Amino acid sequence: MSGWRKTVLAGLFLLGTHVLLSAGVIICRDYAEQGKGMTVFVTPGEGEAFSGGEISLSRGDTRVFSRSRFFLYPAEGMAEPVWCALLGIPSDLEEGTYTLDCRMDGSGGIVIMEKRLGITPLEYPSEVLALNTELTDIRTKEDPEKTSQAQKLWSVLASFDRESRFTTGSLVSPMDDYRITTDFGCRRIYRYNDGSEAKSLHNGWDWAAPTGTPVKAAGRGRIVMAEKRIVTGNTVMLELLPGVFVLYYHLDELKCREGDMVEPGQIVGTLGMTGLATGPHLHWEMRISRVAVDPMPFLDTNLIDKSLYME
Repeated sequence: MSGWRKTVLAGLFLLGTHVLLSAGVIICRDYAEQGKGMTVFVTPGEGEAFSGGEISLSRGDTRVFSRSRFFLYPAEGMAEPVWCALLGIPSDLEEGTYTLDCRMDGSGGIVIMEKRLGITPLEYPSEVLALNTELTDIRTKEDPEKTSQAQKLWSVLASFDRESRFTTGSLVSPMDDYRITTDFGCRRIYRYNDGSEAKSLHNGWDWAAPTGTPVKAAGRGRIVMAEKRIVTGNTVMLELLPGVFVLYYHLDELKCREGDMVEPGQIVGTLGMTGLATGPHLHWEMRISRVAVDPMPFLDTNLIDKSLYME
């Protein structure tokens, strides 16, 4: 157990509220970087059993900055399945010390565990993007259809199917040849045609390539959205793990349908310039329980870092 990063809370049962502070272990890194995803494992104390639970990231009495739920992860080399959660760290979260709060459904009540987590800042670029009248209207004009599409997308991103364990390893790059035009986490200013401005975070990577370039699935998973949207154009959303989604925006053509199961590297669409786009490009984005995280590190590392548990 020498490599484990853990927190253990001694047992205490509060009769009136049926909350059990019991011996348990949180296994994760002691720190995380802005805009990154992290793996968290929990193990119950002796004589305890979990049936589910959730983890949240907060600071003092302020709001929760990120929240996710646990699912059973049966991994090769492990004696038995372990409860695992993937947590997204917002790219604009301030540097400092935060609290990971795990609330697990135990056999005798709610088991609460806490751990301190340090957040390390990163340097993100900035850019000003001037929009013509048409693109300004896409962003600023009230439109019931646009609102409905946004509500649907957020509803899908908020979904969590504990059985959706399709990809646990590294991701496949959506394209082989491309030119990066905007980085993940870029602090963007939209300059509208009337001279006004609006600030925004860029929640993915923009990769430029010729229109029609094939776009590949990041891993084995289920297509949970494949449709034309006003802002993001032809859009594909791929579910890889419970609450973990990869999104593809501004596609020229869709090569999949909602409900399809796809394999790593399978073509899901072609690069285009649909929706709010100033040129042909792919916007490639990843969300963990609705929080946008940088997908690039997962091209080289596994989505679930089981080495934390195996050490």
